Amino acid sequence: MVVLVVVLVALPLVALISALLQPASSWDDIGKNKTLWVILVLFGPFLWIVYLSVVRPELRRSHVRPVGATRPLVEMPQNQTVPEQLLRLEALLERETISDEEFAKAKKNLLS
Repeated sequence: MVVLVVVLVALPLVALISALLQPASSWDDIGKNKTLWVILVLFGPFLWIVYLSVVRPELRRSHVRPVGATRPLVEMPQNQTVPEQLLRLEALLERETISDEEFAKAKKNLLS
């Protein structure tokens, strides 16, 4: 009985709280919609399992930084045009996800 309560009540609640506490920038980094996933976890039967087993690990990996790095590396999707990539870089700079120096380096690499 206790196991059933944990599986049907506690784990969905953990998934919901986890989804709500993730910063918007992490959701942007993995290309998923936070609001949609919160609704799916809340109302979708057993979709919290998908969140906990697939989406949450992706969100956690988006926080992993190489040893010695103070900020995440800027990786631009290759399927975007140069202007789209520049707009994404500017958005990252505005959200203070990257520093001015990182922006300048990424822009230089993009335009070279």
